[in-house]
Amino acid sequence: MTPEPSTADYRPPTCPRHPEAAAVFRCDGCGELLCIACSRMGHRLVLCALCGERALPLDEAEPDTVPTRARAAARAAAAGYTFRDALLYPVRGIGGLAFWSVVALWAVLTVVGGAPLLGIAGMMGGLLLGLVLLLLLPAFLFSVTATTAAGEDELPDWPDFDFFALSGSALLFLAVALFCLLPAAALLALAGCGPGTFLAGEASWGLCLAALVAGMVAAVALWVPAFGATARYQTPWLFFRLELHLRAVAAAPQEYLQVVGLVGGLMVAGQVLGLALGALPLLGKVLGDAVQLYALFLGAHLVGVWFRRHPAALEAAYLG
Repeated sequence: MTPEPSTADYRPPTCPRHPEAAAVFRCDGCGELLCIACSRMGHRLVLCALCGERALPLDEAEPDTVPTRARAAARAAAAGYTFRDALLYPVRGIGGLAFWSVVALWAVLTVVGGAPLLGIAGMMGGLLLGLVLLLLLPAFLFSVTATTAAGEDELPDWPDFDFFALSGSALLFLAVALFCLLPAAALLALAGCGPGTFLAGEASWGLCLAALVAGMVAAVALWVPAFGATARYQTPWLFFRLELHLRAVAAAPQEYLQVVGLVGGLMVAGQVLGLALGALPLLGKVLGDAVQLYALFLGAHLVGVWFRRHPAALEAAYLG
């Protein structure tokens, strides 16, 4: 009697056209075994590159549509990517050139701002360079979060300089920032810490400091889902939908708290180190700005990591 083959003897089928590659699909039309190279991704379905019919996975447990395969790949990539790995994100790979280019441009602005002898031409050049950075940075930070959520672990390329498109991104960035600062403004107002009370000496410094700290914590807690959803789903109407942010947080609370703590810590550390280094001569100011830019880029990346780790849950929270 012939013994039954054991699972140890099993060898996955190979692609007839690429014998070195395992077959992962079978065409529902022509019946051919297909490797990854012999398949193509349609809008929603995986298709046979030979006849164009649907390609079905040989393993029934494998995802069979393009969106589910993309989400599975994102989950697999996110599972092996830790917050410690994220620390090198702003300077990793070719994309790191974007970080150093911003630092260099900021250093030029610092030099120009501290050299009034350059005259009107120098001032105008500095203002123009500053305007370029103010237009580029918001669009770039949106792109950092979006590409991270899609599975990228290196900084994206700079956006094309389309004045109107970049202006729209800058205005949207400002709108998200103002929305996230509303809790801080409300707490300061309730504590009686308006500009007039400070000038009159009527405000309590301790109470105002407590209100400011609580407001900043609330701002960071709101920034993570508001900025992340705006960048990830590329729509301007999500940032003020507080009920959707609450649903998103409830869908993945543990890592949300980790990201909020890390982003908040980065902002504080960036400001403290920036101020400490800024007290030194010109080089200290440049180094201080570099630390703050590093915190800004890494913070946007960490927000994207949260969206990447929970694609299905957060998409259901925001897009239903």
